[in-house]
Amino acid sequence: MVSRRTAGGLRLVTTKEVRDDQAAPSCVKLRHTAGIVTQTVYVTNKCSSTVSFIVHRVGPDSPCVHASPGHTRSYKWGNGLNHQGTTFGCD
Repeated sequence: MVSRRTAGGLRLVTTKEVRDDQAAPSCVKLRHTAGIVTQTVYVTNKCSSTVSFIVHRVGPDSPCVHASPGHTRSYKWGNGLNHQGTTFGCD
């Protein structure tokens, strides 16, 4: 598993790591799906505090998305903009 720190201490999860669900915090469930028309990243927060994340794709990244404890948040976009990973801790 390769884990990189970026400016500001953000953690970049590569596409392979996202599929393997290895680099997300241990209390977060991360899932990427790709359908015929859209792709979606789902983050389920089982932590005791809010988590934040950014989805990286070809083209513009997602805004910073927050998931409260016990909730699932998702980010959906059209196919053709390949998923490049997910960064946690964007706030």
